[in-house]
Amino acid sequence: TDFSVINHGKVADDDIACIFFTSGSTGTPKGVEIPHRAIVRLCLNNNFMSLSHKDIFCHLSNVAFDASNLEIWGSLLNGACLLQIDNETLLTPSLFAECVEKENPTTTVITTSLFNLLVHFKADVFKDFRTVMFGGEAADNTACNLCVTHGKPQHLINVYGPTENGTYSTFYRIDSIQDGNIPIGNIVSNSEAYVLDNHQQLAAIGVIGELIVGGEGVAVGYRGRSDLTVEKFLPNTLSGKGQLYRTGDL
Repeated sequence: TDFSVINHGKVADDDIACIFFTSGSTGTPKGVEIPHRAIVRLCLNNNFMSLSHKDIFCHLSNVAFDASNLEIWGSLLNGACLLQIDNETLLTPSLFAECVEKENPTTTVITTSLFNLLVHFKADVFKDFRTVMFGGEAADNTACNLCVTHGKPQHLINVYGPTENGTYSTFYRIDSIQDGNIPIGNIVSNSEAYVLDNHQQLAAIGVIGELIVGGEGVAVGYRGRSDLTVEKFLPNTLSGKGQLYRTGDL
């Protein structure tokens, strides 16, 4: 990074703010270059959550995990308090429940598997939260229904998205008992999502295709991997703005 540019206040939207290394399903780490615009789009004036100086955001994520962008920068940009929770407390349901009762946090983002574990231990553990977001794998309706029945937070949200699209691409609010698969929902503000066929054309309704995402959250590319960047990032011929990312999800 050219720090002289930063010192003179000439940071552009597309300049790289951070790099997250993710292996996905390949097992080989690759550095995802996240621009400033992607973090702003995630943390400010979005349509899936809100933060203010009245909020206490649980900092649960390792800083090498892209959800930390929302925790850290979401708190700092909106004047919220950031509550750090150590790993032992996080992974011990009884300790986590005690911490929640003592600190009164309002907001958290958590992996689906850990959400399931905590809810099965204490179904009303999130009842006093304003916003609880979970994601990283398919939502479990048994855990969600336990939470809804015994003490739902004001906003319970299933979030979906790859690191290559600024952490979250879509969200689904869970307000009642869920039957069957829980959707990934609607697109995050300043984002795009398409289902395309093998010819990169819009798939007909009901036809299986690949989920392609775009908008302000899309990464610049992979650090030092121009070949992989060309393979996974496409020119946006649908809206004509920026580029698209191939999620690989059907």
